[in-house]
Amino acid sequence: MVTCTSNLASSQRQLTVALSQLRRSESPMRGALIVKAHKVWLAFRDAECAPKADGYLGNTMNSSSIIACTAAMNYSRAAELRREFRNDL
Repeated sequence: MVTCTSNLASSQRQLTVALSQLRRSESPMRGALIVKAHKVWLAFRDAECAPKADGYLGNTMNSSSIIACTAAMNYSRAAELRREFRNDL
């Protein structure tokens, strides 16, 4: 479980940095739209990861499955945001 949570923390840091870089590279109006889209993406991520744990209700695999899914999606989104940032340069 410690590895899962440290992996989640690392993915969250990467996502935060990528989002921040992209926002700073854009106009204030576009930056606001990026933040709005990110909030929608967070809801999507949570909805996407919740069913992954259904088979593990009531045990530690429940939270591990959600954490692993969340971290994987965070890493993927961070990479997507970094590609967008590089394309804007």
